[in-house]
Amino acid sequence: MAILGGVIVMLVAALAASSSARVCASCHSMRAQARSLDRSPHRGVPCYACHVRDGGWGIVEAKSDEWLRMYPHAVLTGGLRGPAAEVDPGQCLGCHRDVMTRVTDGKRIRIRHATCAPASSGCDVCHTSESHPGAVRWPRSPEMDACVACHRQANASVACDLCHVKGAQGKPASDTSWGVTHGPEWRTTHGMGDLRSCDACHDNGVCVRCHGTALPHPRGFYLQHGAEALETGAKCVSCHGRSFCDSCHGSPMPHPVGFLPAHSKLASGYADPACLNCHHREGCDKCHSAHTHPGRTDGTMRNEALPVVGKGR
Repeated sequence: MAILGGVIVMLVAALAASSSARVCASCHSMRAQARSLDRSPHRGVPCYACHVRDGGWGIVEAKSDEWLRMYPHAVLTGGLRGPAAEVDPGQCLGCHRDVMTRVTDGKRIRIRHATCAPASSGCDVCHTSESHPGAVRWPRSPEMDACVACHRQANASVACDLCHVKGAQGKPASDTSWGVTHGPEWRTTHGMGDLRSCDACHDNGVCVRCHGTALPHPRGFYLQHGAEALETGAKCVSCHGRSFCDSCHGSPMPHPVGFLPAHSKLASGYADPACLNCHHREGCDKCHSAHTHPGRTDGTMRNEALPVVGKGR
């Protein structure tokens, strides 16, 4: 019994000692997590307060992960470089439960967490640097694109002053998608965001004046996009690049001069399905059944223009 009691005492002592913030810092300091904690609002908060789930099973999970994965990895490789564990939202709400009962005004945005950020979604979807600023592998912030998409799905307002704190409009954080699409290089980066959120602030006419077409493209646009692409002044390649058209159609688009006499080398056979995406089947029949020989036509047959673009099969 004495031996068993001694083992239990040693085990409890090991558990207590290995749960110290200093022990965590001895490995995690190499990636600045421990040092960054001292510069955050959570300075002085024990590591386990955030990184161990409530209840007896939470500590079992944490210690098992430490002894079976973290410690061996730290000893054998000289440090911890693997993915960090997510923080259970229940740990955050242990101290911040009041945010679920009121509207919160932050530095830039105003939000009702109970509606827009329920606990089930996870606090670290938006908040990643509150405890370890500058040391987080994947810093994330609230994204306006996601907010606008959700508001529209719920038929809620997308007015600026509904969510933006007075004085914060037009000053997005540079690490958000909005900051990238509206930053110094906006002329080349503005299309990288979610185009469905543009008209929350911009009239669609702004897009049309520059791009010559509605953005984002309306439903069914691909069925008639060929007609717009052939119009004088079409700017498809300014966003898509010429290879984008070719990769879908399987041939140079628009077809270059001299394409007709050589098209049989690209078509997989009579009435190739790729061809029928744009051309009527009758166009193939009209030419091939009349035995038009390669190279005999300049795009017309018996003074009649051959079909170029169709609206279906």
